[in-house]
Amino acid sequence: MDELFELYKISTKEQKLDLIDEFFKRKNYLEYIDRLFELLENEKELIIREKIVFSLKKYNTIEIVQQILKFYDSNDVYLRNIAIDIVTSYYELPLQNLLKMLNSENKHIRKLALDTLFNTRNPMMASFIMESLINETDINNKITAVEYLGKLNAKRYADDIVNLLDKEDNEFFTVTVIEALNYIGNDYCYKKLSEKFNDIENVSIIILKPLIKFCAKFIKKDMIYKLKKLKKHYKFLAKEIIFALNSAFQNLTEDEIFEIEKDIYNILKELLELKLSDIIYYEVLTLLSLYDNEEVENIAKKYLYEKEGIIRYKSAEILIEKNQIKYIEDVKKSLNYEKDQTIRERLRELIKGE
Repeated sequence: MDELFELYKISTKEQKLDLIDEFFKRKNYLEYIDRLFELLENEKELIIREKIVFSLKKYNTIEIVQQILKFYDSNDVYLRNIAIDIVTSYYELPLQNLLKMLNSENKHIRKLALDTLFNTRNPMMASFIMESLINETDINNKITAVEYLGKLNAKRYADDIVNLLDKEDNEFFTVTVIEALNYIGNDYCYKKLSEKFNDIENVSIIILKPLIKFCAKFIKKDMIYKLKKLKKHYKFLAKEIIFALNSAFQNLTEDEIFEIEKDIYNILKELLELKLSDIIYYEVLTLLSLYDNEEVENIAKKYLYEKEGIIRYKSAEILIEKNQIKYIEDVKKSLNYEKDQTIRERLRELIKGE
């Protein structure tokens, strides 16, 4: 084996690639694996590095994994990343080594250990990540741990995660917690967040987006009252507000909807006054069509002539649905203004169908 390493020193790029194959063909290659790692660490040619990494993953053993763990502390980003990749791919994760790394004094090593545990995509790793989160002192590692718990669908830790907001006041940590709860949250989390951000007018706009999205999944009528207070942010939060209003119609009782339907209606009208995307306008009109009043018909008729594309089509659909006899001629006229051929065809089908 020694002759291979001596030959490697004087070989061309192509010859080095062949020598790597030859190395792994030798029965005793594991005895010299530390020297191969030295080559990997010192090699400048990326293609040769990639060849070594490919072979290490192909012949992966616990000996290889134990050796490559040292790269977690490397200054070379490439080596740190391939260490995570190889360790994660090993079918018997060297768990004790990783747990020891989670307790390292070096925050970067703790981060790499978190990355490796998460990259296994094994839900059983959530308990170790949660334990590290409780003991972690670095805010960036805390954020990473919360993100990973959400993506691992660790619902059993949802209460513990939301309770961390009582101790941690970092805005980015708060956003990450709420985003994680969008995967794993529950009614208790809704209650905690509602209480913490009860004064919603003074909540950071960065927090509001994930907060409204989360609350929409566990919608209560009090959320609609809070949305009314956010008028100055409607343009920025339009997508999340529409999601919440849709959720209200789908999940609240008829009695609850009766109490807040005027509030929802006013929010929808205020959204229409803003310069928003056609998709948002379409969603607003769809919700307005649930209301049976003349004002909705007037809005739809106005947009039938003033708007184009899917907004014109949605307006036509509302008018035909509300009063086909009264509005059929208006819909026919709108064909003269529509340039989009697909929308024109859909309008014709709408007219023909009615």
